[in-house]
Amino acid sequence: GARSSATATHAARGLANLSVHLDIAAAIVAGGGVPLLVGLVGSRRAEEAEAASAVLANLSLHESGRRALLRAGGVARLVALVSSLPCAYAPVTAYLSSTHASDAASTGSSSSSSADAAPGAGGGEGA
Repeated sequence: GARSSATATHAARGLANLSVHLDIAAAIVAGGGVPLLVGLVGSRRAEEAEAASAVLANLSLHESGRRALLRAGGVARLVALVSSLPCAYAPVTAYLSSTHASDAASTGSSSSSSADAAPGAGGGEGA
């Protein structure tokens, strides 16, 4: 419902603020938070998707976060989110798509796995 959606948004925003700290970012990854955040990126609610994307951006600054993001199919979800934004983001989408293909090739991941498939997320301003 609306209450759980608001709670998810507030929690993700709080994690975005906290995840800039290496020890907290590591705890989010170790605690299995990445797949949950990837799920929020696929949300139809822009606020949830944006807040989760901010956390994932912070986590991706560290090797363990990048690996967890790839395993959870997060790059494809982020590409889908950026693709749903106004066309001013087209260069970003192209870059993310090429990076995802490169990362998938280097890790042996398939970019067409069902975990990577993402429903279109709602548009909105940046996080």
